[in-house]
Amino acid sequence: MLTTVSFFIVGIFFAVTAVSCGGSPSSGGKEPTLEATPAVAWELSFDQEGGITGFQLSAVIRSSGEAIFRDLRTDRQVQMTLAEPEISALVQLIDASDFFSQPEGQRTPQCRDCINYTLTLWRGDKTHEIHADDLGLADDLRPLVEWLTEHTQQAVQSR
Repeated sequence: MLTTVSFFIVGIFFAVTAVSCGGSPSSGGKEPTLEATPAVAWELSFDQEGGITGFQLSAVIRSSGEAIFRDLRTDRQVQMTLAEPEISALVQLIDASDFFSQPEGQRTPQCRDCINYTLTLWRGDKTHEIHADDLGLADDLRPLVEWLTEHTQQAVQSR
């Protein structure tokens, strides 16, 4: 009888510990990927500013493909719908970065002329915002930031 009660208590302890650490026992505490939950709408906001040249780029991209790209220095704005392959590539980059697990603060105090980035992802009722600079940006976020920078620059230069 005592052994059965002990196993029961240990089982409850592990279940409570797993759930309190950010998820169900089977989820491992990780947020489901965007690719795994396509029915849940999302929106990604990207701001890039600073550096010696004074960048001021901005983008807002929705899961529907709607996108607004801005260059605030030149006052150029382009609104467009991204093609499905572009949205798929973006989703893969977001998922590969493990966005919701990234620390919010990724700036370094010694980086005075760095480019600063703010990325905000809304999905359902969850929001996560990351502030980073060139030196502090996590390696697994770099491909996402490069994709966003490239697409924003191409869009505003094509106008």
